[in-house]
Amino acid sequence: IRALLVLRRQKCALKLLNRLMIMLISLGDLLVGSYLLSISIENILTQERYCTDLFHWLSSSHCAFLGVMSTLGSQLSLSSMTVLSLTRVFTVGRLINFLSLNFKHVSLLLTILTIVLASSTLIAVLPLLNIAEDFF
Repeated sequence: IRALLVLRRQKCALKLLNRLMIMLISLGDLLVGSYLLSISIENILTQERYCTDLFHWLSSSHCAFLGVMSTLGSQLSLSSMTVLSLTRVFTVGRLINFLSLNFKHVSLLLTILTIVLASSTLIAVLPLLNIAEDFF
């Protein structure tokens, strides 16, 4: 009975991690979709005068925000999909020995997801920092 309870708890933890990864992928896709919608609206609004408003557009905070949204969404989707794929390969490869999935593995996956989220945010926001002004 104890082995069944441990197995059920591990399955719940794995389900939670899978849902969290899928939510991160969905968030990334939502950000990219919002970016594309905003760019389309901006294209419709500035269709005739884009060349004259180019410098104003590129130096606007709206353009910078959309750049962050695009980069963050892309990085989040890509990185989360990679982690999800590696997790599934790991769990399928160890399916026979599923009881070996313990708290250490779950905490490692949560740490990896936190690093993915933090690095994606850093990559997206880095061009906006004053220290990177000459580089980007």
